[in-house]
Amino acid sequence: MGSSRFFPWQDGIGTVWLDGRNFIQDGEFVFETASGEPLGMSLRYALFDSDGGRILAEELDALVCDCCQTDVAFSGRDALLVYRDRTTEEVRDIVLQRVSSDGWEVPSVLHADNWAIGGCPINGPPIDAQGDHVAVAWFSAVNDDPVVHLIQSEDGGRTFLGSIEIDTVGSFGHVDVAALGSGDTVVSWLRSEGDDLGLMMRVVRRSGELTEPVTIASIDIARPLDFPQMVYDGARLIFAWTDFGDVERVRTAVGETLPLEHSIAFCRFSAAGEFPRACSVRFPLPFVR
Repeated sequence: MGSSRFFPWQDGIGTVWLDGRNFIQDGEFVFETASGEPLGMSLRYALFDSDGGRILAEELDALVCDCCQTDVAFSGRDALLVYRDRTTEEVRDIVLQRVSSDGWEVPSVLHADNWAIGGCPINGPPIDAQGDHVAVAWFSAVNDDPVVHLIQSEDGGRTFLGSIEIDTVGSFGHVDVAALGSGDTVVSWLRSEGDDLGLMMRVVRRSGELTEPVTIASIDIARPLDFPQMVYDGARLIFAWTDFGDVERVRTAVGETLPLEHSIAFCRFSAAGEFPRACSVRFPLPFVR
């Protein structure tokens, strides 16, 4: 099992996870059926009551990407699940599935990237929501061209606007997303910067305008080994990532939102704990701990 997500549901706890039981056929671990159809990880769901007793369990998708993370957000009373699907032709695009009091709905592809790849890219999609404003970000590399995408909804995830390209320059993905109460959206990701990685962020304003990418931190490692996290608490954006220095440690950065134009931005700072050397007076200083 892997990539589990827990969320409150119907006076209990719901959980979704990647499950490998379909690899077992007649007591043997195999990668395809006798007819040559690929076997792989499935996506499963279970609901537990407040005492930990299992109420139900079911399979949501029989074939999904092997180890890409899943994510869940709430819009109204519905939970929205996103994950990287997998077809028998090895196309691995992003899918959304909604669960309401009536149960799980049929999954739908958010954007047909048609990325065919013969293995897991280890790049699952994050989702976040504020009321009816829903945002999903993801990474793809069709024809070996890396792109960080964002797609948004203003009706609770029933319909989505067009995909927005957030970054196309040396991206490794490992994305996160935060929907702000103002209607703005923030996307973070990892970008190659020579022998280092840059933890990047970019704001997509409600108007559709994109701010310039900002480097939150420089990480002393050539390829990503972890997934930086970003959380919006209603007033601040909080970042956390692994610093692979002489001693591995988790670092955090905090930046406050501004009422000015209902948008946010950050000053530059280093992962070494230095305060910013330069900052526009419009924005408060974040800090590193």
